[in-house]
Amino acid sequence: MRMQIDISLAVKDEDRIDDLGAERGKPVRLADGLVVRRRRIVANSGPWGVSASFIVEKAAGVPIDVAVSVLSAWIYNKLKGAKAKVTIDRTEVEYDKRGRITKVIRERLKKK
Repeated sequence: MRMQIDISLAVKDEDRIDDLGAERGKPVRLADGLVVRRRRIVANSGPWGVSASFIVEKAAGVPIDVAVSVLSAWIYNKLKGAKAKVTIDRTEVEYDKRGRITKVIRERLKKK
């Protein structure tokens, strides 16, 4: 059984568009049993220069602590140094607070 969460990343700088993800739909393996797929990238999305949405899939056998750690590190790597907005399952999370992103990811994965 696979669990899924939706993640949206938005940045002000359109030059960062390539940093936000691989080809649409192409799976990016973050760890065994943890895959991210980019759904879309939107330029000029409101006050943000560009936003990208992703589906994260976690296999049942992947420990939650591993998934949370790898996924939060992936988000911070994508956004490092950028003014950004992070949304996880329609909940906006403060980007500059790593503990908050980790907490929301953990909550979402435990619910599913």
